[in-house]
Amino acid sequence: MSVNEIREEIIRSVKKMPENELKFFHEIFQIFIEKEDESGMPAWKELPKQLKKRINKSLQQMERGEGRDAFEIIAELKNKYGVK
Repeated sequence: MSVNEIREEIIRSVKKMPENELKFFHEIFQIFIEKEDESGMPAWKELPKQLKKRINKSLQQMERGEGRDAFEIIAELKNKYGVK
């Protein structure tokens, strides 16, 4: 996917977002463009509470062995929806 295609996809997605999702996306976007540490990642304390809660829940699921390989999931979804 080209850089221009990525930009267009992001713009289309943002235009379709409901207000509450757009506000959440904006918070995350601001963190990434304004508040990066040396690693290029935002500081944990700067993340919105909703995102921290989801990250922690995901980590707990991984610790319980409930995690799945992302490539496996993508392959299943491509197969399900006939995408090659």
